[in-house]
Amino acid sequence: MKTSSVFEKDSLFEYNKDEKIRSEIIKWSVLILIAVFFGSFFLNFFEGTFIDTIFTFIGNSMFSGTIFGLFLFGLIAGLFFLSVPIEVAYIAFLTKSDNDLFVFVFVFLGLFFSYLLDYQIGLNFSTISKKLISTKQFYKVKTKINQYGNWTIFFFNVLPLPSQLLTFICGVFKYNRTRLFSIWAFAWIIKLSLILIIASFFHI
Repeated sequence: MKTSSVFEKDSLFEYNKDEKIRSEIIKWSVLILIAVFFGSFFLNFFEGTFIDTIFTFIGNSMFSGTIFGLFLFGLIAGLFFLSVPIEVAYIAFLTKSDNDLFVFVFVFLGLFFSYLLDYQIGLNFSTISKKLISTKQFYKVKTKINQYGNWTIFFFNVLPLPSQLLTFICGVFKYNRTRLFSIWAFAWIIKLSLILIIASFFHI
């Protein structure tokens, strides 16, 4: 006897979904509180030391838009577990700098190495990585890539979408690295160039 499936194609079935959501919220709330506590302790403990000097130097470099600061911003902003408004910060750097090409190149290089790190983390620690992000989220991204191919990667990067997470998941699923970063570079060159042109046109 033939039976019809009650599940849609590519859907995922999860037990105790509400309980899992509550558990995740509690877990991340506790982790954030612990991070804030130890972060405050760390800053106070090392105040006036060499480590404090290093952090101060890093912060000043980023805010002043030096070569090191621009590169470091890209390196930090591209990490998949952070949520940084890259496009907004990039515009802010352009307004401070007298050399737009200078900003473009070093932010781009920082982002490249950051996204490469995202991919490598996903690739080398795939078992642990799958526990950091929900199964549904993983397979939703994989389904989009299977359906739309390179266009998924392109639009995730050229638009303000979570492309860091996409790159991380591509690493978990061992997506072709050369193809991924060729599309990544093309999309980000277009994005950063358009922002630069628009900012210059409106004298931002």
